Amino acid sequence: MEFNKNTSNFRSYLSIDTSFTGKLKASGIICIDGEFKGEIESDYKLVIGPQGKVDANIKASNIVVEGDLAGDINVNDEITITSTGKVAGIIRNKQADLIIEKGGIFTGRSVDGENLPQETKLFALDLASAERLSDY
Repeated sequence: MEFNKNTSNFRSYLSIDTSFTGKLKASGIICIDGEFKGEIESDYKLVIGPQGKVDANIKASNIVVEGDLAGDINVNDEITITSTGKVAGIIRNKQADLIIEKGGIFTGRSVDGENLPQETKLFALDLASAERLSDY
């Protein structure tokens, strides 16, 4: 499931050689191929491309992870971790589908709903090697 930036109708794009720290809120598709740290909110789809490295609290309807993602993830409909994707953290879903393709890596917890205490310690992800740095 490769995201094609040339034919997709994305609204926001962070390219490979770009890094950003802060809060990103957008309607439509957000695609991140660079480095992002902070908060992301999308009422539609978030795509983390193969070169993307994201450390963020996320709220989105759909998420596709082809790169590296660490954080507290709230998803409404579907999250897909592709064969190249790496996710570390807590996935909070409202009956959303969690799809992990062969080769995809998920380290953390998946919980139904948003009521898991915020004090829960997350896994830290070394975005270069996708190794777990600390236990929860």
